[in-house]
Amino acid sequence: MMGLSEVINDHLRRGDKVRLDTWGLMKLEIESDKVDSPEEFNARKHIRGVRLHFLPESSDGRPDLYKDIHFERERRK
Repeated sequence: MMGLSEVINDHLRRGDKVRLDTWGLMKLEIESDKVDSPEEFNARKHIRGVRLHFLPESSDGRPDLYKDIHFERERRK
């Protein structure tokens, strides 16, 4: 039996978007250099990294995940 994290990893690695109710959407994004044509692209040479992109679920424009978090501007000396 696979755990939740294993299932999520499996889907993300296949290029799927993963939506968790009340949390939001996760997907992997590849950071790469631009090339002029697909034939020039070399994954080992042009891919700089992969990052997880998370979009929190929102019902009124403000994600529920952030409801009790208050942001303050840092005062500089």
